[in-house]
Amino acid sequence: MTNKIPFMQLILAAGFIATVFAGGVIYELYQVKLEDQKAELQKLVRDQAELFDYLSENGSEEIRQTLIAFTSDESILRQNENPEETIILDDQLSLDTYGETGRFLGGKIIGENIVFFRVGDAPDAGIPAPIHIDREGESPMREALQTGEAGFLQFTGFEGHEILVASQPVESLGIGLVARIDLAEVQGPYIRYGVTAIAVAFIAMFISWLIYRNYGATYIARLSDDLSTQKEVAKTSREELEVQKKVHAETEAKLEESEKKYETIFYSSEDPMWLMLDGKFIHCNEAAVETFRLKSIDDFMEVHPSHFSPLQQPDGTNSFLKAEEMMKNAVESGYSRFFWTHKRFDGEEFPAEVTLTRINIDGRVGLHAMVRDITEEKIVEENLQKALVDAERANVAKSEFLASMSHEFRTPLNAILGFSEMLKAQYLGPLGADKYGEYVGDIHTSGAHLLDLINDILDISAIEAGKNPMEKTFFDMMELMEECIATVEPTALECEISIHHKLSGGQEKIYGHRRGIKQIIINIMANAIKYNHAGGEVTVESYVKDRKLHIIVEDNGFGIEKDFLPRILEPFSRADENAHMAQEGTGLGLSICQKLVEAYEGTLDIESTYGIGTKVTIVIPTVSGDRLQNVG
Repeated sequence: MTNKIPFMQLILAAGFIATVFAGGVIYELYQVKLEDQKAELQKLVRDQAELFDYLSENGSEEIRQTLIAFTSDESILRQNENPEETIILDDQLSLDTYGETGRFLGGKIIGENIVFFRVGDAPDAGIPAPIHIDREGESPMREALQTGEAGFLQFTGFEGHEILVASQPVESLGIGLVARIDLAEVQGPYIRYGVTAIAVAFIAMFISWLIYRNYGATYIARLSDDLSTQKEVAKTSREELEVQKKVHAETEAKLEESEKKYETIFYSSEDPMWLMLDGKFIHCNEAAVETFRLKSIDDFMEVHPSHFSPLQQPDGTNSFLKAEEMMKNAVESGYSRFFWTHKRFDGEEFPAEVTLTRINIDGRVGLHAMVRDITEEKIVEENLQKALVDAERANVAKSEFLASMSHEFRTPLNAILGFSEMLKAQYLGPLGADKYGEYVGDIHTSGAHLLDLINDILDISAIEAGKNPMEKTFFDMMELMEECIATVEPTALECEISIHHKLSGGQEKIYGHRRGIKQIIINIMANAIKYNHAGGEVTVESYVKDRKLHIIVEDNGFGIEKDFLPRILEPFSRADENAHMAQEGTGLGLSICQKLVEAYEGTLDIESTYGIGTKVTIVIPTVSGDRLQNVG
């Protein structure tokens, strides 16, 4: 007995699970059936309403008069009060009842009430009492009459039964039409299925107990395994069925949406489109008619496609043969895009971009063509190309002019600087008054400043003209940094500014543009000193990482205003445009650095906060195969 008690519990549990499972399956089947019934009911009332509309407009005079009399206010009021006097229209309209309880019911707004009347004969001959049009609560007839829209409701009817109702307006007669069916009629079979499932479960439990008692636990265990497997198979099949239904519904919805989008694009597109089958037009849009200058779509259809191309394309190939090749490519690959010279119906030629897409037309392979007139783009392209050539010529002329003029300025300047130095040194004797010495010093300083400006202009002109020396050599980075610091250190000491240098290891020898890199570092450090205050600091750091030379110059000086920062690299720009704060200089230093860095395929980045300081980061790639060690 002790061995049977656990098994009995197992049988009860299995029976309960089987019952729940069967109930779930029956419920799912009921839901599917309910949705089918709803769809069928909606279709039924829609078909009958459309029949009413058709007969009221196109039927014989006898039928139209019958419908007018049938839907008059007096007839409807009389039918509502005495249902046995209802005029039955089954013979004229072929009205079918739906199920055992289903029937059609009409309604019309008379005064402030909706009055109901029978439309077709049915076993259930009851008619609802009139309702006020503003009464609260659901009413499918109110939905059809007041909004003029079809609908569907599930609610408790006037007899007290739960019913399914589909509504549809009949605008030509000013009435509404509903088709209904009792929900119990749909539920009945599935209630019987449920009761049967429960009975089967109990019978199965009893049989299982008998088998266990006669054949032992081993057979039952094997049978339980088989049942478990079957349940899993049934569950999997049901899930797969649901997935397939869902995928099918989604596919149909997407297909319908895709077709609507395609039609919208095809007919509303401003670009010509047409469909081709067996090398002939079968349809086109209005844009094609307008672009090729015909009068109508029918006229377009009558023209052979070869008429819309010249005999030859610009490359000299035969248009007909090349078109055949393009269409063949589109059919084989599914898509083809190419440039083409088209000809309008009046003979005018124009350039176009053509896209051919393979499509299915009634089970056969066809082509969808889209043509875009690119006449304006071609004109713009030609103008841009001409403007680019003119701009390049102007830039070269400017650079040559600046280089030539700078050389012309250098000759007299060198004489001015040389003689002013001799006068300052008083090689030929005293100048006389002390003021003469000051004047000579001013002349020498101004000349030196002008020479610096000319040298900067020459550097920029050489870089823009591509004549800046680009030779690369191996050089010692520590040695180069010491040279740069030595160059700017006198100015720094005069301005009471300290310079700090950080140099990471592993970069003793660097293969690159030594002269250009030196000029970049000196210009950046000179700016950091120039736009700084007494007691300020300038820090310069260099290291190699990922085969790139990194140079960072940072100061705690005046900084650059946020609005001016985007223009700081433009020629003749100053970090401070205030006439009282601006320092001496040409305003070309940073511009020269930028152009050199770009020539070396590097980057120059400036970060600055006004009143706090500025950080300049330069990154220049090294040549692959060098002997640098990666740092970091």
